[in-house]
Amino acid sequence: MNVGAEGLENVFTPEMAGALHALGDELRARINALGEEGEGEGRRRLRVLGAGSILVFHFTRARVEDIRSPADWMGDEDPRLLDLFHLEMLHEGFYLARRGYAALSIAFLEEEGRKELDRFVEAVRKFLVTFGELIA
Repeated sequence: MNVGAEGLENVFTPEMAGALHALGDELRARINALGEEGEGEGRRRLRVLGAGSILVFHFTRARVEDIRSPADWMGDEDPRLLDLFHLEMLHEGFYLARRGYAALSIAFLEEEGRKELDRFVEAVRKFLVTFGELIA
């Protein structure tokens, strides 16, 4: 308990939490911008939802701003795309849960961590280019 209290008081401070949550917002925005690229109205696209340091990936036709509940994306989501995405991210050296869930840590706030996030965004872009026809 003392270690946990010490961590919350001196490591994961409210300022640190705010910075981590802002990083999550930034990362979701960067990846959602990738998901908007390409042609074709009404095509399935990659969407990243979540809050704070949580990222949840979905392949859906729903616009991010229109998603309020699972019903808004579940109707047209193909779970095989999440399986493929999971495996491709593993191949690129990134672990996320098979269901498309990932969480950021405070290590990503450091310079090396940000470089890894840039590499992750590039891996996502590569996935979208390589498998774009399957996603549509």
